[in-house]
Formats: sequence, structure tokens, C-alpha cells
Amino acid sequence: MTTMPLTVRFEQLAKELHPSKEFIKQGNILADMIFKVLGSVKGLSIAKCVIAGSMGRKTALNEDFEPDFDLVVLMNSDYTMNHKKRNDVLEQFVSAVKTASDAGKLPEINITRTTRYAY
Repeated sequence: MTTMPLTVRFEQLAKELHPSKEFIKQGNILADMIFKVLGSVKGLSIAKCVIAGSMGRKTALNEDFEPDFDLVVLMNSDYTMNHKKRNDVLEQFVSAVKTASDAGKLPEINITRTTRYAY
């Protein structure tokens, strides 16, 4: 019986734990769709949209571990520095995504508020 070198086994394990290419592809497509919807919100100027967290760093584990896509939106103004205004912007974004979903432009999306500063 031959044993597999430990480094080879670790490489195989890492590949098994990585999300599938299809999961990543579909998540990126959906993120782009959401970013386009958010970019269409009137009166707000978005500087940049990025996928952050483990998916952004490419350190996410496979679907068995329920990875998610953390979407970050950077604004072109200091408007959101005020807590009330920041909440107004977040509510506008959530409303835009829900409206697009209801219109069939986006699939149904689970939007969860994780902190007082983010959804």
C-alpha cells in the first residue's frame, strides 16, 4: 500500500472545501445584477461596489458551509457619515433590491441586517 504525501492530500482537501465554480459564477452574476440595481438609485452616487468577506478574499468554504456574498458599496460623498442618513441610504438600497425582485429583474433575495451599519 502506497501512502499519499501529506502535501498532496492537503491540496486535495483544499480543492474539496472550495466552493464550486458554478456557485462562484452564479454568485458573481447575481452580485453584478444587484450592483446595477443599486447604481440606478436616484440621488445617490456610488464610487465602487465590491464583493468582500471570504468570497472576495477567495477563502470561502464550499456550499456545505453555506458561504455568502458580502457586498460592499462605497459612496462618492460623506452623506452616509451621519447615522440617520446612512440608514436612509440602506433602506433605499433594500427597497430598490426588493422592487427589482418583485418585478422579476432579480431572483428572491434574502437580505439580513447584520449590524446597525449594514444589511
